[in-house]
Amino acid sequence: CSKVPGVFTTSWSLHTKPELVEKICNVNMHGIASEPDLLTERRGIFQQKMREQQVLHQVEELVEDVVAAVKLQQPAKPSVSDQHVQARLFEDLNANLGLHYSPHAWAEFKSFQERLSALRIGQGNRSHGTARTSPDPAQQGG
Repeated sequence: CSKVPGVFTTSWSLHTKPELVEKICNVNMHGIASEPDLLTERRGIFQQKMREQQVLHQVEELVEDVVAAVKLQQPAKPSVSDQHVQARLFEDLNANLGLHYSPHAWAEFKSFQERLSALRIGQGNRSHGTARTSPDPAQQGG
């Protein structure tokens, strides 16, 4: 047992009494002495941390892929029958004309829109100077 790590070679001569019929002159011996691996525990801890980081990274990628694949529903359009919605809609669409909302004006424009629809006047005949009660000319009723 060597206290120094390395590869060693030695030879021995064997002398016996009584002498052997066939003499053994030299016996060559080879040996390797090694020291224990002092970093085994630290290497194991490092490998475990690397495995955990890899798993965490893979989970993060999966979550990102799942979240990216989710198709959200479009929010429902606000009900035009609510006066607050009517006011905001009317004033937003007619701000350039300086018009302000009133329930009476809304009802009159709504009635006018319904009469025009009944006459089947095409959507392309609207002029830019007329007040609008809905953002989408195709939107009817409400």
